[in-house]
Amino acid sequence: MNGTLIIQHGAPFVNGTSVPLEQSTVIVGRKGDGWLPDLAFQSAYISRKHFKITTNENNYQLIDLNSKHGTQINGQKLIPAHSYTLQHQDQISIANDTAVLTFISQDMDATLDLGPLLNEIHTSKQYELDPVLQKIRVKGEVYVLSEKEYACLSYLLQQHDTFVSKEMLKKQVWPERVMEKNDVFVNPEELNSLMYRVRKKIGQTLDIQVVRGKGYMLHFK
Repeated sequence: MNGTLIIQHGAPFVNGTSVPLEQSTVIVGRKGDGWLPDLAFQSAYISRKHFKITTNENNYQLIDLNSKHGTQINGQKLIPAHSYTLQHQDQISIANDTAVLTFISQDMDATLDLGPLLNEIHTSKQYELDPVLQKIRVKGEVYVLSEKEYACLSYLLQQHDTFVSKEMLKKQVWPERVMEKNDVFVNPEELNSLMYRVRKKIGQTLDIQVVRGKGYMLHFK
């Protein structure tokens, strides 16, 4: 049996990325100090060990690992520690759609009829993200970024034309600093310095509007 997760959205991945389920157990979550899940997202709203998928000869089972903000399958919120059998084209929502994946139970080397999935996956023609090399291509321009610059710009791109608060951006860029009460310790100088570097690198292709004292909004020029 061949299973694959299609990432519809969720930083740092490009929309439409496929992740084969090749191990008997795959843990999905967020990277932390000394911890790297098999599939790692950036958002601070995703738990370090959010859920796991196990496989046997007959099926795939998804188990929520007592995540803080929960997991849903096709809109149904899962009970932590309970096992759910995945079906072809099941939609998995992590932390209230912070990341969304679709489970495919067919061989991805074959020609598939994805049906409604094609309407759900949006691959932007305006930009391409490369989380491995930390490069972003926008309208033919390629930006090579540091880890934090990439986390910042990739998130703003995925939220383009939408207001992003300073607190939300800090949680996306510095998830390792999120405290127990969901506060994040990043001083204003760090954020301002990061935004200065990012805005300096993006040149004439993008515009990051500063909403004074509140946050940012990215637009394509």
